Amino acid sequence: MRILGLGVAHDSSAVIINNGEIESYIKEESLSNTKRDANPMKAALHCLSLGNIDAVAYSSPTADIAELFSTNFWKIFAEKMAEAETVDYAGNHHLCHASLAFYNSGYDEAYSVVIDSQGSIDYRGEQDCFVGRETESIFEASYPADFKCIAYNPAHWFGITRLYSIITNLIGEDELENGKTMGLSSYGTIDESLPPFFKKWVPARYPDSFGCTIPFNEYNRMPTPEEAKLGENFRHEIKPEIDFILNEIIKDLPFLKKGQMREIKDKYHDYANLAKKMQKESEDAVLNFIFDNCDFNACKNITFCGGYALNCLANFRYTQELPPDVNIFIEPVADDAGIAIGAAKHLWHTKSKDITKRPLTNIYQASPTWNLENFEENINKIESKNE
Repeated sequence: MRILGLGVAHDSSAVIINNGEIESYIKEESLSNTKRDANPMKAALHCLSLGNIDAVAYSSPTADIAELFSTNFWKIFAEKMAEAETVDYAGNHHLCHASLAFYNSGYDEAYSVVIDSQGSIDYRGEQDCFVGRETESIFEASYPADFKCIAYNPAHWFGITRLYSIITNLIGEDELENGKTMGLSSYGTIDESLPPFFKKWVPARYPDSFGCTIPFNEYNRMPTPEEAKLGENFRHEIKPEIDFILNEIIKDLPFLKKGQMREIKDKYHDYANLAKKMQKESEDAVLNFIFDNCDFNACKNITFCGGYALNCLANFRYTQELPPDVNIFIEPVADDAGIAIGAAKHLWHTKSKDITKRPLTNIYQASPTWNLENFEENINKIESKNE
């Protein structure tokens, strides 16, 4: 069975899973030369050129974008698709992240932690509006495709990663450039007089429309019925956790324009201090989330995925503070570049009931036409074609 997996979001990609094995994987930006390209048409065409497929699994954190892409995709590739089945994972974005990390880990079972700012949107039919997105999730994962959500932060607009991006915006960078805040944090010190970005997560439980019970955080609360009527605008107009950060922590420090950080020279310390504070407290929030919900006496394996799993400072801290007998797997393609693989692998194991473990042995995922032994030769051929 050959499955085409597609990630329809920033850092979009396409993959072919052939009987459980990755046959080809490529990011759209590699073909379009557009950074973080969100429309994987060329990547899909590349994968479809390798032969017929039996199914398509695609994921996007935004359902209407997924629907629009699917419609256009089928119009363009109808002849190539033949009678292929289509499976839409648009409402299960975090599941795709969790699936990718679990199947790449090689563990028999694991807690699969997803920390990601732009998960699937939560639509409330009774209110006829959107009230938030997936932000933090923990799954109990086992073969062949058993993913049970055991912890889920309430659907809202500002989770750990989104709050982190406020400091990224403060230093004049896009929210997808949080790595620059992480780097800047190394030059800062924490002002203990400032209130915390996060309070320790209270282990109270509240039901949500995803059918889970979830830990609740006073800053990351559900909107009131009046606020929920604003739908998407709630994110911009009613955001008490953001107002708190702006008024009580950032205060009068101006938001920089892109590139302006290079110009302020010796005045960068205030920004570095806030980056340091956010880095430390976001790590605390993730660890609190894990310890509140994971029983390491029951399972000794844990995986990390979602954009925050690219934070190498946080990843190192997990190795220091999680129990020493716990096995840790950090997914290399933790951001949305990996959701195509996660969706396709989940579909494969669901359909086939395959329990074969395929642990990741290296981080190179590409077409078989790329031979690592002749890597330089292949690069020269591509450069010659582009001249």
